Amino acid sequence: MTETNRTEIPENTLIKWQKIIDLASTIEKRSEASFSHSLCTPCADQLYGHKKWYQKVKAENNGEI
Repeated sequence: MTETNRTEIPENTLIKWQKIIDLASTIEKRSEASFSHSLCTPCADQLYGHKKWYQKVKAENNGEI
């Protein structure tokens, strides 16, 4: 994600994702678990398809997220 796109994502969404990343990092350090932090396109579309920031990011990336 470019810096331009990052500033268009609501701050509360970024904070929530950072907490998830921090939790996943802790779990990975203390176990053999591994996380990818990604969503398939259909799931991302279902979760964020109605959000303007998501629509813009997807359009800028030729339909890819």
